[in-house]
Amino acid sequence: MDMRRLVGQNVKRIRLEKSLTQEEFCNISGFSQQYLSGLENGRRNPTVVTVYELAKALGVSHIDLLQTPSSLKNAGNPSHPLGGWRAIIDYDRFCTVTSKVSGRRQSVPTAHP
Repeated sequence: MDMRRLVGQNVKRIRLEKSLTQEEFCNISGFSQQYLSGLENGRRNPTVVTVYELAKALGVSHIDLLQTPSSLKNAGNPSHPLGGWRAIIDYDRFCTVTSKVSGRRQSVPTAHP
């Protein structure tokens, strides 16, 4: 799947789940309505920083904007190899992986100093 289209679809889906208009989301995120419209329609190529800022404004993880529909379908399925886990990454210190089912956490140090 084209990543531009994937990110745009996820931004739009999450924005609508939060009952936000494009105009309201523009005020929250600081991006122009023209940019968001182009993004949601797959015509923009967002940078990593933009994906992070959009996710922050939506109150979700940047990973949520990069997930394909099939990975979303399996997100809560503990029998799927990755479905019962969610990664929370703090690139400065460690990566914490939390089980959605049991709530158990496991931290792994990152390679960054």
